[in-house]
Amino acid sequence: MRESCDIDSLASKWSIKITKRITQTPTCEVFEVERDSVLLILKLYSDLGWEDEKGSISVLNAWNGNGAVTVIDHVDKALLMEKLEEPNLYSFSASNQESQASEIFCEIIDKIHSVDIEMLPDPVKAANEIIKPLLQFDVADPIQPMFDKAKRIAEELIGSPGETVVLHGDLHHENVLRRSDGEYVCFDPKGYIGDPAYEIATILKNPWHYPEISESEEICLERAQYFAKSLNFDLGRILKFAFVHMGLSVMWSYSDGFEKYQHQLAIMKILEAHV
Repeated sequence: MRESCDIDSLASKWSIKITKRITQTPTCEVFEVERDSVLLILKLYSDLGWEDEKGSISVLNAWNGNGAVTVIDHVDKALLMEKLEEPNLYSFSASNQESQASEIFCEIIDKIHSVDIEMLPDPVKAANEIIKPLLQFDVADPIQPMFDKAKRIAEELIGSPGETVVLHGDLHHENVLRRSDGEYVCFDPKGYIGDPAYEIATILKNPWHYPEISESEEICLERAQYFAKSLNFDLGRILKFAFVHMGLSVMWSYSDGFEKYQHQLAIMKILEAHV
């Protein structure tokens, strides 16, 4: 029988006191809590959030704080973890230091990809399974030909699996914060296994709020080349996974009834010429 995620029972179980609610979304509630005069973070998943992110706890446990937020305890759909500090990597985007943000991403990726898949306490989704729904997605002209190309490339990537590593799956500027000692680490992973080049796709979709960076063809390619060289990833696979991921992102917007997908579409158009 699963233990309850009732907040009062969790407070008693973990000897924590709620100090404030940080955020509430359809997928989770996040609280700042205190235990023994130390501030921590409590994340409670909704059923919807758990279905989407249940791989998160598995990969965080496997990473054990190496490049990622440290899990202190967890039960059912509740996660108690260390409290990280602002600013996130948007601070680098705002001050024209995107190259420094890229350096930090590489440091984190080196750490989280180094974990043996056999260290995962529970199975997680394969990234290729996340990609497959794109193969059935159709959109109206004039962008259908671009999506037909994305489908062909998706099939190619699925059919030619390379190395398999533990992936964050949603690594971007807002999902990186600092520890008290100044080390930047990631949090809120989706938790997949798959080709390491897939990890770069969500980074290239960002910084979302700085399109002069993320929607610049020159900067996009420079960043992709930097990641390929620094991480010893195949540049072609980085660009192909990013192209396919932008298509997925547009598809998810369609499926959720959102009409705002021009940002992803702009990057997809940039990448189309290079895949």
